[in-house]
Amino acid sequence: ELPVCYSMSTTQNFALGGVSILLALGCDTLIFGSECGELEKFSTAITLLKTDEFKEKLDKHLKKGISFAAARYNAIKDLDKSVAEIFNTPNDTLGLEYILEAEKIEKSFNFHPIKRVGADHSGKIKTNKFCSASYIRNNIKHAKKFMPISAYNIFKNEIKCGKIADYKNLENAILSHLKRFDAKDFLSFADVNEGLENRIKKAVDSSTTLDELFDSIKTKRYAHSRIRRIILSSFLGIEKSLYDEDIPYVRVLAFNKKGEELIKMAKNNGINIVSSLKAVEETSVIAKKFAQLEYNAGKIYGLAYNKKEDFNEYKYKVYKES
Repeated sequence: ELPVCYSMSTTQNFALGGVSILLALGCDTLIFGSECGELEKFSTAITLLKTDEFKEKLDKHLKKGISFAAARYNAIKDLDKSVAEIFNTPNDTLGLEYILEAEKIEKSFNFHPIKRVGADHSGKIKTNKFCSASYIRNNIKHAKKFMPISAYNIFKNEIKCGKIADYKNLENAILSHLKRFDAKDFLSFADVNEGLENRIKKAVDSSTTLDELFDSIKTKRYAHSRIRRIILSSFLGIEKSLYDEDIPYVRVLAFNKKGEELIKMAKNNGINIVSSLKAVEETSVIAKKFAQLEYNAGKIYGLAYNKKEDFNEYKYKVYKES
């Protein structure tokens, strides 16, 4: 499992969590989806990121008031158009961050990009091969056309049971919680820079819906996706200091015979591999923080269902393939 503080954070933190877990398990190879599918382009892009010319171009574009992602893309485009799209396509951008985060923690991986086929990440039209997840979500009533029948039957049953989460079901809870914060409180949460906390506080105080809140905070510099992550991090209490800590455990959700062998090898290397969140609370202060965040997020997720449910992560039983 990728802990909630990584799974709903920035691309950099998402990549950090993924790489850290794989390293903890003793893995040496990471295969990722990619629009370009060429490892050489990633190597060229990373080399450019380390140059003084790039830093100068980046500063120039940031002064225009655009987001960091847009400024980085424009800066690379100024230097080498052939690799610029890596910074403007979602799978390539994540793949790049996997490589960069592995470098930061001074671990070498074998990286293998797999070229994406069919629709792009957020494609709104149907293709002859594969549709994007965005297209399927927007046409959820017709999902049967795009899914294996075994998966669709599970999905249909979840809908029937009301187990479809909708953040609108949490709207009042999120707004009422955030309205208690002072501006400075927002600074402790991930992705909030000096100055942004005042804009968030002003918007929180005046907004009566989440969509209104998101739109009030958004600017050219602060993208909608970033705003949504900040609001949810603030609501769940995910503080930026968590990303300075090593992952305290690896939680296994399911495994087969091959996975069991991998788990045994990793345990021999002293890695704390667990299946029970409750048990891990006793191992360290930071492990308790991670586990309680996961527990609380699960409880809240259950309230986001159309048919509310007491979703208890502490009762989850690991699945073993027979």
